[in-house]
Amino acid sequence: MLEEFRKAHTGIDIILHEQNMADLYRMLSDGLIDVVFGVADTRKPSLRTAFLYREPLYYIPRGVNSPASDGAVTFESISRTCEIRGGMSYQLNA
Repeated sequence: MLEEFRKAHTGIDIILHEQNMADLYRMLSDGLIDVVFGVADTRKPSLRTAFLYREPLYYIPRGVNSPASDGAVTFESISRTCEIRGGMSYQLNA
């Protein structure tokens, strides 16, 4: 993604800063940087955000070796179900 931008805009310098998100957002707010790649701060409506990629987050129980193994589940697949005492569960409505 950056390589395509660099080829199209040869007069613009690209400098990457690796810092914590609070410092990056402060630098963005102060005009010291133009773009932040990281976790979107949705509490700031003045910022424009876009997903670069999505990857599943897995719960892998003890004894399961990989996400592809039986027993591993994505948090997305269980995020709408809550467990109640006694092994009962219920679905949350959107």
